[in-house]
Amino acid sequence: DNITYFHQLAQKTGLTLNNHNAVNQSAIQLLVYPDQENVIQAYNRLYKRHILVGKIVYPTVAKDKPRVRISLNSQHEPVDIEQLITHLAAED
Repeated sequence: DNITYFHQLAQKTGLTLNNHNAVNQSAIQLLVYPDQENVIQAYNRLYKRHILVGKIVYPTVAKDKPRVRISLNSQHEPVDIEQLITHLAAED
């Protein structure tokens, strides 16, 4: 349910998921950014709010394919996912 909810909110917000927004039932979700600077900004914005995600940047991935790695689990409440999406969609 959390994965489906995450996808619904991501699509409403216009976030680009690695799987082209098809519902990936994995607990690991990848959010693609246009450049490394945006990934670092998103990572720092979330970290300041005690939301832990992974940042994947060059040389681990191609320079034009940086992403944020999100791990969802059954312990996350809907409000947790809502806050995550809100902060992912925010711009510095």
